[in-house]
Amino acid sequence: MKMHLEEARQHMISHYGTDGITISGQHFTSAVIVSESVLSDEWPEKAITSLVVEDFEPWLSADVSQSGETQLPEIILYGTGAKHRFLPPRLVAELSARGVAIEAMTTRAACRTYSVLVGESRRVMAIMLPVDAEESV
Repeated sequence: MKMHLEEARQHMISHYGTDGITISGQHFTSAVIVSESVLSDEWPEKAITSLVVEDFEPWLSADVSQSGETQLPEIILYGTGAKHRFLPPRLVAELSARGVAIEAMTTRAACRTYSVLVGESRRVMAIMLPVDAEESV
C-alpha cells in the first residue's frame, strides 16, 4: 500500500508490504524503529514474550526534539508482523509508569496508525517487525 502526506516534519512511511517498509526514502526488510529523530534497523531479534524495558532504553533516550531536548514518546506502537501478538504485561506496566503508552498491533496497522499520529503532531515511536515475520521473533 502506498501512503502520502503533503507535509513531513518527521520520518514518514511511504510504503509497507511483504517486501518491506520504506521510510523517508530508505527501504527496510528487517525490523525498524522510527520516530521524529530516530530511524534505525538495530532492533534486537528476540521473542516478543522476552521483551523488557531495557530493550527500549537506547531509543527512548535517543529521541531528541528540534529544540534539542530529549522527549519521551507519548506512545510506542509495536508492529508484531503479519499476526497480532500481545506484549508482556510487565513491560506495558513499566513503560506506563514512565508515562509512555505502548500498543501492540500488526505491522500494517502500526504503519497506518503511525502516519495518523504524526499527522496529529503527536510524539510517537514505532517499532515494526517485517510483515512476513515468523511467530518466534
